[in-house]
Amino acid sequence: MTTKPLYVLFFSDRGEERASLLSRKLGALLLRPKGHLTETLSRHWSGAGAFIAVGAAAILIRGAAPLLSDKAADPALIVVPEDGAFVLPLLGSHLAGGLDLARRCAQILDAPCLPTTATDRRNVTAPDLFASRLGWPLLGKRALTELNGRLADGGKLSCFVDPDLDGLPPLPWGYSLVETADKAQLLISWKKISLSAAQCQIVPPLITAGMGCRPGTTGEALLEALEKGLETLGLRREALCRVATIDRRASDSSFAAGTASWGLSLVTLTGEEIGAVEGVFSPSAARRHLGLPGVAEPCAARFGRLLAPRSTFGGITVAFAAARPVFQGKLAVVGTGPGNGRFLTAEARDVLEGAQVLVGYGPYLDRLPQALKERKEIRRFTMGEEEERVRLALDLSRKGYDTALVSGGDPVLFGMAGLVLNLAGDKEIRIVPGISAVQAAAALLGAPYTNGLSCISLSDYLQPWPDVIRALEGAAAGGLAVALYNPVRRGLEEKLAEVARIFADRVFLVAVRNVGRDDESLRSIPLEELHADVIDMTTLLFLPPRGAQWRGNRLIDSRGYGAEGEKK
Repeated sequence: MTTKPLYVLFFSDRGEERASLLSRKLGALLLRPKGHLTETLSRHWSGAGAFIAVGAAAILIRGAAPLLSDKAADPALIVVPEDGAFVLPLLGSHLAGGLDLARRCAQILDAPCLPTTATDRRNVTAPDLFASRLGWPLLGKRALTELNGRLADGGKLSCFVDPDLDGLPPLPWGYSLVETADKAQLLISWKKISLSAAQCQIVPPLITAGMGCRPGTTGEALLEALEKGLETLGLRREALCRVATIDRRASDSSFAAGTASWGLSLVTLTGEEIGAVEGVFSPSAARRHLGLPGVAEPCAARFGRLLAPRSTFGGITVAFAAARPVFQGKLAVVGTGPGNGRFLTAEARDVLEGAQVLVGYGPYLDRLPQALKERKEIRRFTMGEEEERVRLALDLSRKGYDTALVSGGDPVLFGMAGLVLNLAGDKEIRIVPGISAVQAAAALLGAPYTNGLSCISLSDYLQPWPDVIRALEGAAAGGLAVALYNPVRRGLEEKLAEVARIFADRVFLVAVRNVGRDDESLRSIPLEELHADVIDMTTLLFLPPRGAQWRGNRLIDSRGYGAEGEKK
């Protein structure tokens, strides 16, 4: 999403409330244009990241039309009708980050985002959108029509990643790696490559130029030396992110003016900082004059790996170093509810739709709606591989992939949330709650835990059985409803006998099998008839609370309201 200023426009009192909400949540500036809209837009146009208009699309289109120039430079335009019924990205969906911003607006308003671009509607990542999300320049835009069309039609793009790049970018679904640039439709490289009409190039801006010069060197001379240095190594100007030099040279050599004309940041290092840079550098006069191992090479190496020894052009030394790219994807632990997709929450659907990779236990993944799994990488695991799947999900997110770790039911209740948080370190984790099996089962039964509920796992794989017995005894003493999860086969007959003994005053329990699925079923079982041959891992055992009553076919735990004592 863009880091440039965002503006939220509204044109009437009817749109002010929603415009104010968007402005507050997005940290955007709120504007109510007076006079001709084009005049208002023009005052902010060149530096704006996006304009979000709450009102009619025609108003924004007519106001912005005279200002439009180039898709790589124009801000994103987004429209929200005054009733907030949907969010429509109009312009700059990819290079200006408009699609992701529109989706953020849709989340804030709890409304659908309605993209019109074919790739966006098919949930595939076009090269220009990929470049925008990386924050890296895109060259060869003339090829985008063909390449985006290929993706929209279900095809794949061949992608070459320069081996000099120290790390593989998180390639979206539909991008297949090839070993040579000539066979690629998309190239990711900081080198000068002659592009055909069917190729585009993403340029990683990760290169620092270290420079040294004599006092009084002009900015023009510095830029000329920089240009020659890039040409010598075959590097694109777009790959540069900064120029670094010693602090005593920056003030007397027009460094600031020269770097600013190229849109580069200028970083100055003290002699102490330069001397602390580790590495073996070319012999330099700086050791004799300044007591330093050099200027150009250590200044560059302060920010990455040197690509070559320094070059000298008219008394100006230039060296280039490449930083290691850092990618950071999002990781969400998503509760998918019991059974099939009908218990998925809106939040869970939204996160699953936006994820690039789905990781989880195979049967849970199988039960997701097919539409949520299309055009995504799916990583399946079996029972007992919980730590492996968590570590993979963390690794993928740290490599830049937006990852959803699927957990059946609710991820906090006997799910994956605790394990993920314990292994995540400083990685930010989003927990998406889900409907648990006992909630779905309770809706089938009626209102059976109005006064509270105890949930206990019968599995002794991760906790000692004596601890489970203590939990059961405590729950029995409390008298509340009890849900028993995970009736694993190991020692199940003995475990069920303990349940029958501890809860002897409850008389019966309800076995709810495959809750949330087409073949879900309920069965009331007297405790003395509770045996392992009628229970499996898809069964939830529900013990009604003391005092619960059947009203017809509904089991009800009353709160004590006066009306609850009347005959029904």
